[in-house]
Amino acid sequence: MNIELSKKEQLFKVAEAQDDLFCFLKYVKIQEPGDMALDYEMCPHLIDFYNNLLNNQLIDLLKAKQIGVSWALAVYALWKIYSVPAFNVLEISKGDLESRALLAKSRVIYDNLPVWMKRFTLNPNSGEKFGFWGLSSQIISFPSTETSGLGQTAGLVIHDESDFHPYYEINLSHTRATVADSKDRQLISASTVDKTKPDSYFKNHWKDARDGKNGFKALFYEYDVRPNRDRAFYQAMVRENEATPWVVEANYPKTAEEALSPQSSLSC
Repeated sequence: MNIELSKKEQLFKVAEAQDDLFCFLKYVKIQEPGDMALDYEMCPHLIDFYNNLLNNQLIDLLKAKQIGVSWALAVYALWKIYSVPAFNVLEISKGDLESRALLAKSRVIYDNLPVWMKRFTLNPNSGEKFGFWGLSSQIISFPSTETSGLGQTAGLVIHDESDFHPYYEINLSHTRATVADSKDRQLISASTVDKTKPDSYFKNHWKDARDGKNGFKALFYEYDVRPNRDRAFYQAMVRENEATPWVVEANYPKTAEEALSPQSSLSC
């Protein structure tokens, strides 16, 4: 049942959503194949992830594939520019297509908000930038190049699928400096693992975070955090990848150690 809100109620709810991420999440819809505006399911690992986003300045996330983290990052980036004037978000992805896809998720979420929540003129509004003219806040997306993030000012930096970035170590040095001067600025790095790079900078950086060596909060979400991924699902993936078992260990890890294990120990 749709209840029409008065102007005063609308303003109150907008202010409430700007002030509280979990209030904002009540209005979020996402896209999945076959559904343009799907109700957003708050699985326990996503609630945990959002709480970590609210309470940690620096995060390294090691994760299984397709557990909703990219959508969560898109929601969080949108909420930040919706809530904080003059707020810049930098998003760095593997390539141009990936960076545009992540930015597009925030635009989808905004487009699916109730009409009364869409109070700002969209400007910029391109494949690389998305923001609100009235707030002077925006999300800027970059592919991973040697200069990505260099000289940029941002309140939030997101590295998405970091283990696949060709210049992750260089990019992280740039963006870490971007957020270093203020505890109000934030950096999040999230990725599944690239088994072809057992000694990658992302993996070693995550291990250092786990061991308390670099100031980052280390997080890990395993394959079965999604409700539909039971033991039968896992066994089906194992059968499908009998000749390439590292595919399962990379995309559907049960433990962080399994995700980080070198491909050479599995391919035999």
